[in-house]
Amino acid sequence: MLALPKSTIFNRRIPKQKFYDNISITPELRRVFVEQISMIYWRNKIAPSTVNIAVGQTVTEIEVVEIRLNQPSLDKRVLQLIDKEIPYHILFLLVHQERAQAWVGYKEQGRTGKYKPGTYYHTEWQPVDKLSLK
Repeated sequence: MLALPKSTIFNRRIPKQKFYDNISITPELRRVFVEQISMIYWRNKIAPSTVNIAVGQTVTEIEVVEIRLNQPSLDKRVLQLIDKEIPYHILFLLVHQERAQAWVGYKEQGRTGKYKPGTYYHTEWQPVDKLSLK
């Protein structure tokens, strides 16, 4: 889909249950996970250990997370919840049928060390094979 270097490929399925067990989640948001998401994959890790790049001052690595959807939309609170708990920047790839959308959120580290997601930016829906990072 994104044609990232092979050295960045991680391809691990993340069971939705991991989110229920490890993150404080409301019953309403749990329902959103169940109804809107079919599967979650950690696709790539872009970091000095996987490609020839230097560590950045604010961005040390970027995770690429693919979320396969049961419908062509996702409650943004799911992205915020994941972003809040993972201490790295995340490029989310939402996939429904043969169409995809890329989402990324601006996030800052708060005084407590937790990350606070802010504004999200995203592409339009497009065929999976047309999505790129140009």
